[in-house]
Amino acid sequence: MIHNLGDLFVAKGDLPKAKQQYERALALRERRRGHEHPYTANSLQSLGSVLLLTGAYAEAEPLFRRALEIRERQLGVEQADTAVTLASLGALKWVLQDTGRALAYFERAQEIQSKNAARFLQTISDSRRRAFLRSIASDTYKYVSFSVAVPGPESAILGLNGILRSKGSALDSMSHSLSRLRQSAQPEDAALFEQLVQVASELSALTYRESMPSDYYSKRVQELNSEQERLETVIAKRSIEFQAQIKLVTTESVSRALPDGAALIEWFRYVPFDPKQSDGNNQPFEPRYVAYVLKRNVDPIAIDIGDAQSIDSLIHEFRLAASNSKRRDSDSIAMALYKRLLKPLAVHLSDVSQILMSPDGALNLLPMSALINEHGNYLAQEFEISYLTSGRDLLRVNASSRTKGNAIVMADPDFGAPTSIASQSSSIVQAQRSADLDRSGLIFRPLANTDLEAQDLKKLLNLNESSVLLHDAATEANLK
Repeated sequence: MIHNLGDLFVAKGDLPKAKQQYERALALRERRRGHEHPYTANSLQSLGSVLLLTGAYAEAEPLFRRALEIRERQLGVEQADTAVTLASLGALKWVLQDTGRALAYFERAQEIQSKNAARFLQTISDSRRRAFLRSIASDTYKYVSFSVAVPGPESAILGLNGILRSKGSALDSMSHSLSRLRQSAQPEDAALFEQLVQVASELSALTYRESMPSDYYSKRVQELNSEQERLETVIAKRSIEFQAQIKLVTTESVSRALPDGAALIEWFRYVPFDPKQSDGNNQPFEPRYVAYVLKRNVDPIAIDIGDAQSIDSLIHEFRLAASNSKRRDSDSIAMALYKRLLKPLAVHLSDVSQILMSPDGALNLLPMSALINEHGNYLAQEFEISYLTSGRDLLRVNASSRTKGNAIVMADPDFGAPTSIASQSSSIVQAQRSADLDRSGLIFRPLANTDLEAQDLKKLLNLNESSVLLHDAATEANLK
């Protein structure tokens, strides 16, 4: 209860009172639970965080180090709380301008957090999944801010790794992809999935439990971690999709998956983190956009794009102008957006012909192909543009391409020859709502190049001829 009061005062911004409550909680836990208990480490961590925020760096560091020793010894080097302390030490070293050590601490913390993501996202508790996703977002802001403030290939990799994993975890949670895998599993695998869910749920529950002896707690965490690794290994051997689901996404693996002559632009809307001024929850800063440019087998580049509010406003104005035939300013707004979003990246795109866009925030609502450069050309005239939800999608496509016979492609069906009725109907379509149409005489024309797309998918997914239904074969009966 005393520790929780400290949390409350932190949320209110009253750091002196928070410090008093954490000091009381630390003394009480040391007396009742001992100097080596994980909950003693919790109080050390919280007190160190307040001291960091108040500028008492020399006092904060030994508290963090002591908390780290307890957590590594009692819980293990890959436990979620261990990552929290490593990230705090990274922030401390960043403040002290020891950026090399800061980067090393952040990298260790990020690796642990990424490995723990599968555990929390497999749990059946929505509240725990949401809490974990919030913590991932907060940590990603920290890593991105570091990569912008301390430019370099290593810090850019740290920031991009954070974005790839953060976006991936959020998408997996929203789509319940692991749940779908469990539901579609073969009967002999279903029991393994259920065991994995139970292990993951107990592990995540232990993170929030405080009424347990220290020796039993650490022993049980280690047992569950070992069982989770065993189950994941067994299931991954049986399911390529599950293997891709739990595989750790890295900037290096995404870079290798990029086609030659292509660049990934991973956009991210974030709230800047400053370890001197914020605890990571009540940020006093306005959101910004950052773009990471990644090419095949080349280190990424991080570019700060600017404040999100003004960019979001431009996007809103562009959409209004583009949808109103009476307005004549859509081109000028498209050029303004190009200058804000793409012009800062131009030097890194001079040798590419294809751009894989992974937008974020309001950028998801913007047709990038319609932006106009300084030469008056649309972006689509300069580059082949494709869209991804995240750069991680490239790895999922590669994983899918290793499976055969699990997809059917239907394309370019034969709708029948055009008639005079169809010709007359085309003008009706222009004037009336679709619900008002008499469809008895309508003839649908083929959609250009869909047969070519089907052939590309056939190659991508390694499908045989019987799995691709075109023209006369693209019928309702064959689909069923």
